[in-house]
Formats: sequence, structure tokens, C-alpha cells
Amino acid sequence: MLQAIETALREVQEPVFYGSADDVGNASLWNYMVFFRDRRARNQNNSGYTDYFIIAIIHENWVPSEMIDAVIEKMEALPGIRLANADISFDYTRKPGTNAVIEVATLTFAHVRKRV
Repeated sequence: MLQAIETALREVQEPVFYGSADDVGNASLWNYMVFFRDRRARNQNNSGYTDYFIIAIIHENWVPSEMIDAVIEKMEALPGIRLANADISFDYTRKPGTNAVIEVATLTFAHVRKRV
């Protein structure tokens, strides 16, 4: 599933990182995505699990709404993946050594699967 998520996100924007973005450093623009596993929960009827994934879209100034929509569309095209019942959150920071504002949009997706 992780490879499928990475491939889908790369169709929206590159670069894409898993876990953390250690390679951006002094890049001229901080426009990238990071994805990672958040948690795994047992379904209420014990017939399977729900895996939760976080996708953080990081952009200088602001994250375009169209990009958020494109990520949702690409992710929900993957079998069994849906936007989780959680708000999309926004956080802000400054790019070190500059006055550039960085906006981070955080999306949570759920992948329901049966026990094997």
C-alpha cells in the first residue's frame, strides 16, 4: 500500500517523502509532501483492521485548494482508501533564515482491510 500511495502522490507533485523530509534543507522552494502511517485500529466487529495514513502537504505561502482536491482524488482512487472522518488541519511555520511562511495541510486517510 505504501508504494501505491507514493506513486499516487507523485502524480500530484514531487518531491514526495516517507516519514520525514530530511533532504529539503536549503532548497529554493519548500513545496513537497510527506506521508506516513499513523495507526492501525481493530474494526468493531473484529473482522479486520483500519490503517490510517497521514499526508502533509507543505507549501511556501499557502497550499492551493486544488492541490488538496487532487490529493484526495488520487488517494480515493486507490482500492479501499477513503478520506477519514477527520478535519483537514492547517499549521504554519517560517522557513529558517527567511521570512517565508510555510503552510502545512494535514489530511488523514483510512484503509479498511479484512483479517488474513
